[in-house]
Amino acid sequence: IIFFKKPKNQKTANIYGAIFMALSMLGYISNDTIIKYFASNLPISQTIFIRGIFVTALIYTLCLMQKAFKQSIRKKDLPLVIIRSITDLCATILFLTALFNMPLANASAILQTLPLTVTLMGAIVLGEKFGVYRTFAILFGFLGALLIIKPGAIGFNGYSLFAVAAVLFITTREIITRRISPESSTLLISLITASSITFVGGIGGAFLQTWVEIPITTFGGLMIASIFIFIAYYFSIPA
Repeated sequence: IIFFKKPKNQKTANIYGAIFMALSMLGYISNDTIIKYFASNLPISQTIFIRGIFVTALIYTLCLMQKAFKQSIRKKDLPLVIIRSITDLCATILFLTALFNMPLANASAILQTLPLTVTLMGAIVLGEKFGVYRTFAILFGFLGALLIIKPGAIGFNGYSLFAVAAVLFITTREIITRRISPESSTLLISLITASSITFVGGIGGAFLQTWVEIPITTFGGLMIASIFIFIAYYFSIPA
């Protein structure tokens, strides 16, 4: 999986893509739940920075183990990777702001619009086609998620707009990722994303927010969250 290459057979590629996206979403959902439980009282920049230190160290270690630094990111992909990191940073800040100020189920309900927005933007920007069956599959999946979460009016507040904005940035990130060549190293892209978000979190904590002392349980929670956000980062790219 570390050296995953897109299969030549499209049907096989679709199966791999579906599995990778499911793993990625598992990573994001697990990360959100852990962050909500352990770190909702922390400043956002401190949460991003501490979690980022762990995930950056994890990805860097894997890069060394897998000799990823001997691979490369194609020169034409570098601007896309940089823009992707910026959109990911914006999405992270916006969604954590929403997550810390509204129920997890309600924030997740808004996030369930992502398959719709990505599919629509893929059609508009990339010219990708999706038929009637796929359209109904997306709509039924969205309705099914809402039935499971059962979001009500209670819990939806002004911070819901932050979650909506986060969805727009995530959608942009996915469209950008789609334009990146499969030959570019997934681990290096993940490392650039994680390190840039960590850097900005540290700058924000140093100049914009007051840092607070955290209990060891919160520290451990952020360490576990870093594992899941790594899973999310890594598998979303080949997906």
